[in-house]
Amino acid sequence: MSDKILNVAVVGLGIGRSHIVEGYLPNTDKFRIAAICDLSQDRLDGIGAEFGIEQRLTDFDALLRMDDIDIIDVCTPPMVHYPQIMAALRAGKHVICEKPLVGSLAQARRGCRGRKDRQRQVDADFSVSLWRWHRAGSKNYQ
Repeated sequence: MSDKILNVAVVGLGIGRSHIVEGYLPNTDKFRIAAICDLSQDRLDGIGAEFGIEQRLTDFDALLRMDDIDIIDVCTPPMVHYPQIMAALRAGKHVICEKPLVGSLAQARRGCRGRKDRQRQVDADFSVSLWRWHRAGSKNYQ
């Protein structure tokens, strides 16, 4: 297993806050919150200050251009999951996405092809079970 700590960007800070608290903070030996992204500047400032996160963006595309981000954690409303997953894959990022992952079987198939083409992981967050898997090893995101 790699000793590399992976840089995560959490997108959508409603549910995303719980991903920070329940998933990433207990696993700081594997993950670091390098950036947060939300449409609300107030939410960005509040959560950024609460957890000491300096990089706070309202522009998802700017987030994707950040070279130091390994994983995009998508916690936005379901209707934007698919386009954000695909954009993150095109940017060379691994993706964790709040459920539902996508809206159709066709979108799931296209996402799987995009993942394979770019040799990246895409995982749906099903709360506790996913975080147990992450604790088992971040080697899946190399």
